[in-house]
Amino acid sequence: MRSENPAKADGNDTLNRLVERVLLIYSLTPYPAEFRCPILKINTASRWAMVFNIVRMRVKGVPLTPAELSKATPVRADISIQHESNIMGRSSVVAQLRFPPNNLQWPELLDCQLHSMAPGGMVLTGTEIIDGVVYGQSWLCRD
Repeated sequence: MRSENPAKADGNDTLNRLVERVLLIYSLTPYPAEFRCPILKINTASRWAMVFNIVRMRVKGVPLTPAELSKATPVRADISIQHESNIMGRSSVVAQLRFPPNNLQWPELLDCQLHSMAPGGMVLTGTEIIDGVVYGQSWLCRD
């Protein structure tokens, strides 16, 4: 008796439903027309981004206090997380801002890991290189 794989039977329809469900769960925002990017080609009619209000939780490796964190001005941007070669001459998971406001330059978050996650956001942790020195860093990413 042969059982047919339902994912194979409907192919793209199943994949599109899965993507729609993920996008609904994480409340992802569509790219503005000028930022369309061919990286996510699941549904060619739309492009999606992981847009968050992001706060750096450390300054040169020193953690901010809860009071400083609450006063910090977040940057609203798309986060890209990819496995790639980096400045340290090896491969690692790298997080970076895509399309930041006013061409803001933040150091890449190297060896990025998901530290914690809740319905309202997540914390990404890794290292950053500033003036040739490697520091610990975490990004608080919220809706």
